[in-house]
Amino acid sequence: MKTLFFILLSVLVIPSCDDSSSNINYNTVCEDMCNREDECDLLGGDTLEECIAECEDFAVNMLDDFVTGVSVCTTEKTCEELAMGDEVRDVCYDENLDSCTTDVDSYIETACLKILECNGNTEPTSSELETCEGQMHGDGNIFICFKQSVIDSVEDCIANSAECTPNPVNECVEDILGIDMGSSSTNNQTR
Repeated sequence: MKTLFFILLSVLVIPSCDDSSSNINYNTVCEDMCNREDECDLLGGDTLEECIAECEDFAVNMLDDFVTGVSVCTTEKTCEELAMGDEVRDVCYDENLDSCTTDVDSYIETACLKILECNGNTEPTSSELETCEGQMHGDGNIFICFKQSVIDSVEDCIANSAECTPNPVNECVEDILGIDMGSSSTNNQTR
């Protein structure tokens, strides 16, 4: 299921909107989406309970308009329409990209500065920073559907990391967002 949400979040960078409050009942939204996926036999090996729990973990950190849009789309599409993407939520994800408005430029810069620092480069040139940022583009793009405050927390975590092992970018992303970045953004390999 994490793969579904990871793929669900791979998009372009767009400017941010306010994310300060929520009127969404995440449990209801996730139950509706997961029940529909279960009806369509699209849970990918997860149980209904696992789907709902994982959905809630992600949904509380995501932009409300995006969560609502994906939920409505998922419950309204036919099973055949939902199965058209590589992953279950691809179709509804694509239809709701306009609601993903979180600015991740600062996160990308902070992550690159930390990666370069951990690789022994404490004073990168603008060219070195731009190269890293270009390579980090995919990592940053997965976050534009998360609330700005959550991405800011990830950025703060990275900036305040005193150690380079384990990888501070990967650790902060996994600790705060629950996304396993695997080998991306690793020391000596900016991706």
